[in-house]
Amino acid sequence: MQETTKPTSEPFECPLLTVQFNLSLRPHELDYFRQAIIEIAGREHILFHNHLSRNTYRYGYPLIQYRLIRGKPAIVCLREGCEELIHFFQHCGRTLRIKNEYREFSIHKVTFRRWHFFLAPYPQFHYRLTSWLALNETNYQTFKQLKQQLRTTSTSHYHPQLLNFLERILTGNILSMAKGIGWTISEPIQVRIIRVIHEKTVHFKKRIPLIAFDILWQSNVCLPPHIGLGKGVSRGYGSLSRITLHNPTTSHAHNTEQ
Repeated sequence: MQETTKPTSEPFECPLLTVQFNLSLRPHELDYFRQAIIEIAGREHILFHNHLSRNTYRYGYPLIQYRLIRGKPAIVCLREGCEELIHFFQHCGRTLRIKNEYREFSIHKVTFRRWHFFLAPYPQFHYRLTSWLALNETNYQTFKQLKQQLRTTSTSHYHPQLLNFLERILTGNILSMAKGIGWTISEPIQVRIIRVIHEKTVHFKKRIPLIAFDILWQSNVCLPPHIGLGKGVSRGYGSLSRITLHNPTTSHAHNTEQ
């Protein structure tokens, strides 16, 4: 359920469809699941893969995103992505080729809603962002230099300047998401990172090393669960969970929606 807090501006309504499959996958298999869906959908359905041709891309916010939710693969769709996924299920069978193995599947859970995106007067919404790819080549160098200047090596005690740096990037990610779904934000976005839980190196598209962050944060932007923020959201990175914090100074929290 969405909060009833009075928004500071007119809410933006957006169709949101989440389909969870009755399969068990490990994190490294999600990309094979994505490939299996694309193979069935067909390359002509661009929203499933965001490739206009072999070497050109659709650079807008992905309207079809692949996720793992409690160990089960899911597809999260916004706007036109919802229609594309409905069309997919009207023509697909009940078998997926995950890497070199054929697996039968059924649907575990379907959730459709018209989500109201809006800005509240203050940062009342709490989130967890998992495997957030915040840094590109340019801001990675800035982040690295800033970290060295501040002599910060611990992820449990991030310097406020580092947090401010990441908060600006996160704000930009929210604005990019809003632009991609057609939502014009005219009021200030408020973002505060409460804690960086974890920082690790991942190999994006199996070859590019990037830093992935797990963070707890709060904002005045009302966002739905399971959408992505940052780089690689169509491949499972930057997955959002809505949470209730038991203690804002620690990582103790639980998801309010799955």
